[in-house]
Amino acid sequence: LYRTNILKRKSDGKLFITFNGTMNDPADIILSKTDKINVSIGDKTISGNIPKVISSAEDFTTALTDSDTTSIVLENNISVADQIKIEKDLRIDLGGHIISLNNSTVDTPLRIDSGNVVLSNGTIDATFANETVVPVCCFGGTLELNNLTVYAKTSKESCVFCGWGGIVNIISGVYENLAKDKYFWAGGSPLVLNISNDNVGTINCFGGIFIGKDPALGDDRLGGTFVAEGYKSEKITYQGKKAFMVIKK
Repeated sequence: LYRTNILKRKSDGKLFITFNGTMNDPADIILSKTDKINVSIGDKTISGNIPKVISSAEDFTTALTDSDTTSIVLENNISVADQIKIEKDLRIDLGGHIISLNNSTVDTPLRIDSGNVVLSNGTIDATFANETVVPVCCFGGTLELNNLTVYAKTSKESCVFCGWGGIVNIISGVYENLAKDKYFWAGGSPLVLNISNDNVGTINCFGGIFIGKDPALGDDRLGGTFVAEGYKSEKITYQGKKAFMVIKK
């Protein structure tokens, strides 16, 4: 089978498409008014959505609540202050850019409540936010984190939080809690991952580098492990710091 990755449509109207594998047959590309694409290669047809290009925080907020938008890609760094809730299926490609939460007015600025959401290819930065801010929260649905860097600096919270039946699958990336103090509520290393004690969620690590508490140790109160079955956490040195890397057994 042929697979196609549609990278982005720039503001000048140009569409960039890459193919995985060898394309031996001519390709017919058909675009529709609903930002969908059909690529026909020989007798095979591949369909998908063209990501909406986001250049501002206002565009970002609108796209997350627009029912017709299912895929977005950032072309600039943006700063988000107010809470954004996602309640639909959505693919968010940061395009190598940064979402800054350092001016956040709420504790859960980027919050997934339902749907299947993929967040990838960039940085979520809450380095200078209030220490009660959690950069990424999943309160329902399923969230996949891939090739992402998440920074928090809090002795009270974590980089990623999950509860209310939500599921977070961490595929790859770097997750670092920059706090210098021990975890406020129970001692030990600052938390990187955390789940609600009363309304439990699930965090599965299939990869990633974690600077702070070892994901193999699970929740600070409920215990268990955040490392997915068939995987393990290994102690490493990452950029001069003690870290934990999740790999296959």
